[in-house]
Amino acid sequence: MMKFDVNNQDFTVQFELDTSIKAPTEFYVNEDIHYPHGFTYTIYSDSQVVPSTSFVMMQSRKNYYTLTPTDNTFNGKMIKVEIVANESVNIIQ
Repeated sequence: MMKFDVNNQDFTVQFELDTSIKAPTEFYVNEDIHYPHGFTYTIYSDSQVVPSTSFVMMQSRKNYYTLTPTDNTFNGKMIKVEIVANESVNIIQ
């Protein structure tokens, strides 16, 4: 399941993790259009925040990110990744 909110640029992707698949999960994030100030992400399983050591998320090339589990702890579980746009910072002098 994927969902994108055009009003606030929140992006959610949800999938069942199968650690027998050795390739990472890859998804597209249009940084220039939707995330010009960057983004933050949170990973969930069973509605609980997953420890940051359980997955490695990294940029594979412009606008593409991979998510790789560090072990088999979450095999067969539903994983949800939420991406939220960072707010712009306006400095008034």
